[in-house]
Amino acid sequence: MANLHQKEDHELVPVAPDDFALSLLNGRHIASLATQRVDGTIHLTAIWYLYKDGHLYFPTSSRSQKARNVEANPIATAMVDTRVPGQEQGVSVSGHAKVI
Repeated sequence: MANLHQKEDHELVPVAPDDFALSLLNGRHIASLATQRVDGTIHLTAIWYLYKDGHLYFPTSSRSQKARNVEANPIATAMVDTRVPGQEQGVSVSGHAKVI
């Protein structure tokens, strides 16, 4: 999943993460991944991830709910955050997703 920004004409274009976002994405954290079910409700799950070459990768079975959701609607949002009291910080990315 690439980090995308929606322009005024609704076109999604890639956005390079800044140094702060890169430090979080390259760290060892658990992400929250949101996909949309066929009925329109959101499926939110905690999941390990790999950030490599500008993309986020999430390990899952092709039969999982999140994989089925992405097959039906290839948009997802992920949030990576740290929860150190008084030092909370995070980064959120949204974009096209696909099962590989």
